[in-house]
Amino acid sequence: MLLLPEETVIYGSPEAGFIVTSHRLRVETKSWGQAQVTSMMLEDLCSAEFRYSSQPWLFVFAFLLLLLGGVGAFLAFTQLGSSIMTVLKVIPLCGGILFAIGLVFLYFVTRRMTLVLASTGASIVLDAMSLGLDRSKELMDIIETAKNYRNFQSGLVSTEAPPEDYPYPA
Repeated sequence: MLLLPEETVIYGSPEAGFIVTSHRLRVETKSWGQAQVTSMMLEDLCSAEFRYSSQPWLFVFAFLLLLLGGVGAFLAFTQLGSSIMTVLKVIPLCGGILFAIGLVFLYFVTRRMTLVLASTGASIVLDAMSLGLDRSKELMDIIETAKNYRNFQSGLVSTEAPPEDYPYPA
């Protein structure tokens, strides 16, 4: 990435694929047969938002499967008598347990926490699960501080100079 005049890197690295500079944000993603580069000037950044999504209904469905499997096994043991093989009696319970474990696994696989940085024209979506909640909040604070400082420099916020202890030099 070529830096603009008087631009400095504040956070990230080109190897990480995400860079915050004193003037802009840039994300580069590459995957199987696809590549995307999104760059956003700090002045154009409109919002920063955490999004967390999960599928709690998978837990409810897993509980129902366990319950139905237990009821099926109970009915098999009480009503079928000893003439049916014992293995056939536990199939409903084992099936319910296996499907319930699969649904609990799906719950954990489908959880998502993202940091969405939006402008009027594009959005940058970062995987916040890999960063963790505290580092994601820290990144959000860094971006907001850099944007605020950039607005001070361009005169968009106030005609007063930023305080002397402001974290980013002019």
